[in-house]
Amino acid sequence: QYTDEIRGIVEKYYPNDKTYVVGVTPATEDIRDIITDDYAFVNILSLLGVALVVVITYKSLFLPLVVIIPIESAVFINTALPYIYGQRTMFLGFIIVSCVQLGATIDYSILMTGNYLDARAQGDKKEAAIRTVTQSALSILTSGFILAAAGYGLYFLTSIEAVGSLGRLIGRGALLSMFLVLFMLPACLLAFDRFIIKPDHAQKKHARMNRIRQNKLTFPTLSALQKQR
Repeated sequence: QYTDEIRGIVEKYYPNDKTYVVGVTPATEDIRDIITDDYAFVNILSLLGVALVVVITYKSLFLPLVVIIPIESAVFINTALPYIYGQRTMFLGFIIVSCVQLGATIDYSILMTGNYLDARAQGDKKEAAIRTVTQSALSILTSGFILAAAGYGLYFLTSIEAVGSLGRLIGRGALLSMFLVLFMLPACLLAFDRFIIKPDHAQKKHARMNRIRQNKLTFPTLSALQKQR
């Protein structure tokens, strides 16, 4: 507030000159303004990149929305908790953590969605959801706890406050993403099942697997290689 008042006074006496207010507080205010604009741009760009990868992989325009919902929810909760708890966090941490959390944990959603599509080709949606959680839980828990351990390890071991807060955001974000993917994503898949699963999905799945089996690669045996030599 004082910095803005000083700028107003300077502008009053030097309206046509380019002036600067320097110091820790003005610099922090400038960083806040820049990061606020960059955060929105980088966040949208990251979401579009992830959505494009999912669209190309699964050839579905609706599926990226379902995949991103739990991860973005975890990102929003993670970045809101410092305000709720009154924790000090540098502005730069939000833009870094949001991108790292999205890129590192979106695989959890993609893994579970892929398993759901495979299971859905063999049964109804409730059985498919149960089978999906059973198949995916161990991989998601392993990866999530590793990322959380790395983040919290950085938080507890470093003596630099800014780096420690960054580690805490990464560790907590991994736990939140893991939790929401395991509990929220199956409900989203069930709710949007009719928009995700096409009527001929099972037939296309079996036809693709049959083509893969028919086109198995044959490698020359060791004796044939010796004859060539």
